[in-house]
Amino acid sequence: MALEITPTDATLGATVCGVDLNQLDDAIFDDIEAAWHEYAVLIFPEQHLDDEGHLAFSRRFGNLEQSIKRTRTTGISNLSNVQADGSVAPRSSLQARFLIPMAITIVFGLALATLLVLVLIPALVGIQEDVKRLMRRRASAAVAAAE
Repeated sequence: MALEITPTDATLGATVCGVDLNQLDDAIFDDIEAAWHEYAVLIFPEQHLDDEGHLAFSRRFGNLEQSIKRTRTTGISNLSNVQADGSVAPRSSLQARFLIPMAITIVFGLALATLLVLVLIPALVGIQEDVKRLMRRRASAAVAAAE
């Protein structure tokens, strides 16, 4: 099966099919990396990677960053509030203590961005237009007074 990259209906992202991430050659990886640069988010359905396979694939993109203290030796961080047994992590767990501030930061960042885009920037553009009109009137008045 040939590599197939299909854009999603969302704002960004693509689905990548026709590839086994456990057996990836350089040419196919180059296509995947180009798709990542174009779509930012890639979805790989039907992949069955163990921890080492996941890490090997991830390392092809560059050095991995560590975000929280790992409790496992696999090198994979858990960024979910669902524990291995399927239950929700308690608020006092390391997972929740990491995720709650991250979620708050994202929400406030989105609120600030919305405020900037919908209120502040249009107000500044309006002020700029008013200043331009005022300057044109003063320039016209100065020319008329000079004549």
